[in-house]
Amino acid sequence: MLLRLILACFLLFGSDMLSAHARALKAQKISCTEKSKREYCTSEKGHALDGRIAIMRDDGSIAGIGEFKNGYRNGENFVLDDQRRMVERTVYKKGVMDGINYFYHDNGRVWISAPYVGGLLHGSVDIYDKKGKLRGKFKYHRGNLRNGYCFSQHRRKIKYPNRNFQTKFNQLITCGLR
Repeated sequence: MLLRLILACFLLFGSDMLSAHARALKAQKISCTEKSKREYCTSEKGHALDGRIAIMRDDGSIAGIGEFKNGYRNGENFVLDDQRRMVERTVYKKGVMDGINYFYHDNGRVWISAPYVGGLLHGSVDIYDKKGKLRGKFKYHRGNLRNGYCFSQHRRKIKYPNRNFQTKFNQLITCGLR
């Protein structure tokens, strides 16, 4: 998969990476391939990506910010919408999701809080509506859903798994929210 990226240097003010100023170094096409169940990314010259990378849209706006080490995602990665609002914050260790990942509603509130260990959902996944109310809670163990529930619009608790619901390995349940 080829992506258009601009490699960027960031001058950080405090610890807020999203308020960082980027200086474009050079626009390149990069290639990312799966390597041992991890995404490995190289520059158009075949060099492994290292450092912070700003992922740019065709219009020049920032679509995301990622950290790479030896070609693998390593550290916090952010996905931004076209209004520069954070949509997703994902943590990687050596190319594998590892840490609490957050997905956000368009109003900036947390939509889903999902812990990953070694690339697998593991722990309590919480789902919130746009007002910040808990709408669902699920327990995962090594990528497998153990149990959980969603609240319906009428606050009726729907428990999972149930006989009408099948989950795929490592499937993130959203309670029908977005």
